[in-house]
Amino acid sequence: MEVNMKISACIITKNEEKNIKHCIESIKAQVDEIIVVDTGSIDNTVIVAMQNGAKVFHRKWQNDFSIIRNFALEQAIGEWILFLDADEILLVKSMSLKELLANMAVDKDAILMKLMNIDVDKDNKEIDYFYTIRIFRNYRGLFYRGKIHEQLQFSDQRELKLARLSPDNGEIYHTGYSTNCIKEKCQRNLKMLAKELLLNRENILVCSQIAECYVTLDEYAKALPYLRKVWQIGRITSTYRSRFYHMYLVTLRKLDFYQTKEYDAVLAEAVKVCSQLPDFHAEMALKLFNKADYQAANEEIIQALTLHQDYQGTEPSFFTQNLIVAQELKTKIENKLRQLAVADFAKSEISSLMLTNDVKQSFVDSKNFIAIHIQELF
Repeated sequence: MEVNMKISACIITKNEEKNIKHCIESIKAQVDEIIVVDTGSIDNTVIVAMQNGAKVFHRKWQNDFSIIRNFALEQAIGEWILFLDADEILLVKSMSLKELLANMAVDKDAILMKLMNIDVDKDNKEIDYFYTIRIFRNYRGLFYRGKIHEQLQFSDQRELKLARLSPDNGEIYHTGYSTNCIKEKCQRNLKMLAKELLLNRENILVCSQIAECYVTLDEYAKALPYLRKVWQIGRITSTYRSRFYHMYLVTLRKLDFYQTKEYDAVLAEAVKVCSQLPDFHAEMALKLFNKADYQAANEEIIQALTLHQDYQGTEPSFFTQNLIVAQELKTKIENKLRQLAVADFAKSEISSLMLTNDVKQSFVDSKNFIAIHIQELF
């Protein structure tokens, strides 16, 4: 593939005059055209977009993000599509986007990119991150589906062949989940998701998204039934499978269901399904430590720390934020194991003594000495 390929950037907007300029500026040197589909802005979004070189189209909002996204795709002429939200910026770190795409295998349909959620209301603090599809080939029959949190798919249902772009080459920063706007967005999303759920009550993706909204709003009692619904029907197989387990475990802890079989089952499956993710191994280590299963806890915390050293998976890991806590847990586990080892040694030594009348006193003295010595050690 040659570097002279064409790339079309697509953006949908409504009242985004504060964000659209930064979004366009981040991509204008990387693409051949910028398509903005506006859904009824009453501020200066359209003017700012046009001043910065975008082709602006208008489409009435119909409470369905896929309709708008697919309309934008119909306007694009490039071989590749870059689709961003207005509150996102693209950061290309090494070679140009065209050079990166030219090096992609010819059989790949789309590119997974790291997207970082940034809270601009808290000094650009990183909220979380995940890998998502924002670059893909402009194929007929490749379109978006779903009113909200829409998914890219082929009309014949065949699976997309994905490549992964290293964060060293490029990533996306998203500010739309900042403190001052996240709750309003969640309330808006809940109304749209409720309508989607009425069409299919077994839609696990929608159930999971509703649960996520309630977790974000700290309404854990409302989130739990939807999480249990997903658990009963089947898990989501996406590039962010760990999100479901994180939400479920947090919800159970918040509702004081930590000491339950439900919590244990969710955690066990999380460790199995996301086996290369250090986070759940560390959580399992804590669970086993609290159950006094120190040997198994030690194995899990060692696994977590080992995986963390070279982790580069697509499932987001937040283990770095809890690294000190994990290291402290490892120390506690090791101390418990040493205490048990000393106690076992003392027990075996004592049991080997022949408790005749002549050695009874020496046994008492020895036992007292060991007890005192152990206390001095710890």
